Amino acid sequence: MPVLAAAHYSGLTVFYSIPSIYLGERAAATGIALVTSMGSFAAAASPSLLGLIQERTGSLSLGLQISAGIVLLAVILLLVGVKAKDLRERRPS
Repeated sequence: MPVLAAAHYSGLTVFYSIPSIYLGERAAATGIALVTSMGSFAAAASPSLLGLIQERTGSLSLGLQISAGIVLLAVILLLVGVKAKDLRERRPS
């Protein structure tokens, strides 16, 4: 479990730098706020949805598979949509 937590928090630093790379200074704050809001909504809604799925199917398996699929889709979108050279530190001109 500690390895999972370390991997999660190390990935957040890179993830939260993406809006500031693609957006201007003022829009970056809005982009980060939008990402945070979406994450908070998902964290609040997912326990209820998992409970509903478990109630209807009698198992958590489907709910966890859907969650894993969403995470996998997000990883694929980041790998395809964000160029590695854009994530490197920008040097002032």
